[in-house]
Amino acid sequence: MKQLVARYRIPAQDAEDLVQTALIATLRNYAMLVDPEGWLIRTVINQCLMYHRSRRRRSEEPLDLDTTELVPVPSPEKQFVDREEIEIRLAKLPPVCQQLFRLRFLYGFNAKEVAELMGRKVSNIYAVTHRCTKLLQEVRTLPPPGGGGPAKRWRET
Repeated sequence: MKQLVARYRIPAQDAEDLVQTALIATLRNYAMLVDPEGWLIRTVINQCLMYHRSRRRRSEEPLDLDTTELVPVPSPEKQFVDREEIEIRLAKLPPVCQQLFRLRFLYGFNAKEVAELMGRKVSNIYAVTHRCTKLLQEVRTLPPPGGGGPAKRWRET
């Protein structure tokens, strides 16, 4: 196991945790396994791959302040105007889209959490997000009120 995790360049303190997790999974499924040793090896490999994926997503590189350009922060007035514009656009969308956008992008919930809160499947959340995003893009060119905007064309799934 040490050679296996070393091949994936896992730090020693994390390697121990990965192997323990794989051993626990093997013990839980031991009665069903035809080849426990092979299953354990494959589980350790999968744990190593998941470890590296999670590290890539987190990007823990320190910032080099000498080369990092400072991004100007908008004034509070500009932030307020932007927020008002967003609220106006959201109000023109169906309630499902409004709820989804607020949960995902205002409150910062991930797709799985939004699915649980809205009582839907995660795969459905991705599809609804896609449709709602397309509707939000159409909000810029809406006909006058009562002319059948995105809310009228909404198709609930």
